[in-house]
Amino acid sequence: MKNDRKNSLDNRNDDLKEQIKEFERLLSVQKQTESALLESERKYRIIFDNVTDGILVADRDNKSFYLANRRICEMLGYSREELHKLNVWDIHPEKDISSILEIFERQYRKEYTLAASIPMKRKDGSIFYADVNSVPINIEGKEYLVGIFRDITERKEMLDMLLKKERKIRAIISSMDDLVFILSKEGVFINFYQPQNVGKLYLEPEKFIGELYKKVLPQDISDKLELAIKVITNNSNLVQGFDYSMKIKNELKWFEARLSALKDEKDNIDGFVAVIRDITERKEIEDDLKSEVEELKKLLNEF
Repeated sequence: MKNDRKNSLDNRNDDLKEQIKEFERLLSVQKQTESALLESERKYRIIFDNVTDGILVADRDNKSFYLANRRICEMLGYSREELHKLNVWDIHPEKDISSILEIFERQYRKEYTLAASIPMKRKDGSIFYADVNSVPINIEGKEYLVGIFRDITERKEMLDMLLKKERKIRAIISSMDDLVFILSKEGVFINFYQPQNVGKLYLEPEKFIGELYKKVLPQDISDKLELAIKVITNNSNLVQGFDYSMKIKNELKWFEARLSALKDEKDNIDGFVAVIRDITERKEIEDDLKSEVEELKKLLNEF
């Protein structure tokens, strides 16, 4: 009897030991899993906080901010704690709120992902501009919109400056009698400026923009332009000029072309600019003068 009881107790002890071992094994697995999750979260946080773009995660319903990385805090001038108390409309100019909320909803519906040149309002009230890429996500059953913000203020200011310069150039050119053509360094027409008082072009813009000059110009003019490009390629400080004629509306016209190099910030040739002036009237006067000189010579010879 005693032996049976002892065997029963031993068996129960063995079972208990096995259960304890299994519990310890499960506990060890859980700790490893928790450790792996913590390590994964740590890596995610390092990446999240060190990307060059700002990141905000906003609640789809109340538009409050759920997560913010370090870069967006720097861009807006708020701490994480402050951003967590704000909503979407707190980081944009008041006059733009309605359009911003519409963009938010359309990005959430995946109608598009990129919203370009969005005005952003810093804590101090100053404004900058950002391109915002957004995608909807679900976290623990709740809907959010992840926004990735790229500051484009410097790029926008540079573009605005270039547009102002272009408007000034166009204004200057419109007061001139000259046509201006811009060619790439390979000789492709990439732009042109036509004063209001200049009549019809030899070709419509859609027939020469994006085309190599050799494909669209008459052979004699193409040859002259090719020679000018070669000379300037060898010495980018030179300006090359040549005269040429062509029929426009069945009327023979004479032009003077002056070609010079366009240079990049390293002073390398980046393209060419050709300034074209109608010299038909001058040519006609020169021809008339030549005729008068010849007539005068004839008269003198008769004496």
